[in-house]
Amino acid sequence: EHNYLAGPIFGIREDFEGFGICFDTYDNDGSRDNPRIFVIKNEQGNMTSKWDHDHDFQQNLIREKPEKDLMHDCTCDYRLKELVKAIFTYRKGISCLTIQIGMNTKGMHFAVSALTGQVADTHDIFVITSHYLTDKDAYVDDKRLSQYRDNTDFSFARFFFYFWQFLICCVSLYPLYSEFSYFQQLKSNQVFFFFFLLLFKAYEMHAM
Repeated sequence: EHNYLAGPIFGIREDFEGFGICFDTYDNDGSRDNPRIFVIKNEQGNMTSKWDHDHDFQQNLIREKPEKDLMHDCTCDYRLKELVKAIFTYRKGISCLTIQIGMNTKGMHFAVSALTGQVADTHDIFVITSHYLTDKDAYVDDKRLSQYRDNTDFSFARFFFYFWQFLICCVSLYPLYSEFSYFQQLKSNQVFFFFFLLLFKAYEMHAM
C-alpha cells in the first residue's frame, strides 16, 4: 500500500500542511550546531517552494518570536541516550521553542516521520502523550527557562575536554616536579651531593 504522506522533508511530503517540530541530527552545513530542534510550517496559499536541506533548513525555519530575547531554535544532544523527554507547549498559537506559529491549526492531526540520508540510523519513539491545557497547567516562562539553560549548560563533551586538559597539564608538570624533588634531595644530603659532583668530575676527566 502506497504511503501518500511519505516524502523528503524529514520523511514527510514537501506539500504537507501544518507545522512540524524537527529534530535534525545530521550537520549538513558543517556549522557544528547539531542535533538541533526547530519548527517549519506550510499553509494553504503560502507553500514553501524550496526546502534547503544542504543548509539545515536555515531559510525555512520559523523565526518569528513573541519576544526578541527568546530562542527560535536550540541545540540538544539527544543521540545515543537511554530516554530523552521533550515537552512542547502549544498555547494561543505559540509553540515552545519559542516561536509564533501564525496559522490556523483547527482540524489538523499529529504525524510522526523520519528520514535517514546515506548512513544507517534508528529512530525510536516510545510514547507520545497530549492533553488540553487548562488554567491548572503551570505557565512556562520561556525567558526564565532559557536563562536557566544558559547557566547550566555543562555537557559531557565539555567535561571530557576539561578532564583531558587537566591530565595533559599533570603529565607535563610531572617531569619538572621530579627534577625539583631530585635536586632538593641532593641539597639535603651533602654526602650524596659531593659523591655526585665527584662522579661527574671523574666522568669529565675520563672524557678528556
